[in-house]
Amino acid sequence: MDAPKHLKVRKRVAAPAPEVVNVRDFGAVGDGTADDTAAFQRAIAQSAATKIPVYVPMGTYRITDTLTLDKQLMTGDNHASYTSDYQTLPTIVEADPAHSAIRLKDGGAISGLNFDHPQDQSSATPTQFATTVLLDGVGTRVSNVKISFPWAGIESVGDNTGRAVIQDVFISAPARLGMRIDTGWDATTISNVEVWTPPTVYQGAFWKSGVGIELGHLDAFRMNNVFVFGANTGVLLQGTDKGATWGTIDGLTTDFCNVGVLSADKTLVTLTNSTHYTFHHALAITGSESRVNVSASHFRSNNSAAVYVHGGYYVTISSSEMEGHGGPALLVDGGAKVTITGNDITGNTAGARFYGNGVINFSNNTVVADTHAAAFQNNATNPFNQFTGNIIYP
Repeated sequence: MDAPKHLKVRKRVAAPAPEVVNVRDFGAVGDGTADDTAAFQRAIAQSAATKIPVYVPMGTYRITDTLTLDKQLMTGDNHASYTSDYQTLPTIVEADPAHSAIRLKDGGAISGLNFDHPQDQSSATPTQFATTVLLDGVGTRVSNVKISFPWAGIESVGDNTGRAVIQDVFISAPARLGMRIDTGWDATTISNVEVWTPPTVYQGAFWKSGVGIELGHLDAFRMNNVFVFGANTGVLLQGTDKGATWGTIDGLTTDFCNVGVLSADKTLVTLTNSTHYTFHHALAITGSESRVNVSASHFRSNNSAAVYVHGGYYVTISSSEMEGHGGPALLVDGGAKVTITGNDITGNTAGARFYGNGVINFSNNTVVADTHAAAFQNNATNPFNQFTGNIIYP
């Protein structure tokens, strides 16, 4: 007998698949005391099998071994403030100094997390933790992330870490290194990153020997809107035997550093719209293979030459401001081809100083100091040098 037409047969509908793999479902406690390493590893294994992101809810999770993400995303709260001085992100504590917290293989990504380290902030010899985040593949991403009190925040370790994206990252109080990005055979992006250590932390250890951001062999990197505070060297550009540091820097600010930007060697870099207030050189170019093009920037030093050209295959500086307080605003004593044009150069003790035998084109600049002799001194020896159209005051 047929069922009445007004009766409908209900079909069994499968439950929707979960959108994330929650580490709490695999035993993570998140109380800041329990070792949650095994729970995270189980969650990561499930994520790899299901192609679903790992989710870390609010809490403090102690980790004693490196967590590896391969073509996977681990995410916390992407809406919290990664630059906050308060705990607004789920926190992973790197509890064992011998192990990094995260290793990102090809396509690995982390977002919305804080990584913390149990440092003695009053000690002049902070604990040398393994680098917090290791980049060990192509196309990795670190975004909306805070790294607190590391020895070193982010570092490349793979043969090719190209197409890495480091974006919206606050590296708070590193002891020795904010980040070092190297071996990038494809374009690398570094955007809206802050590296910040006040001189009272670690009794000034970071100010004495730390590096904010170091860029090694990179092809066509793009760095913009970056701030480094309290480092010995704010940004170090130094290519390797594998290749040069090649790319652009826009909107960089360094403050309370000994040296703002150091082009050590093997660089091909354009620096624009940057501001640097330093104790010693705001910009130093030393390596013979440095190729540096600077425009629309401000360089100020309290002690040494604000802009120091000691090397470089070619160096161009235009439409910028140089201020020397205690040293010359500009000192050129090296470089094969140096062009400095259309700048404002002011020193309270010395304006511009020239030495060496490279080819120098110094034109259409305004140079000011207490006296004419202090404002401008030319001891360079190359007969092809050009010094034209400059205003030397008084």
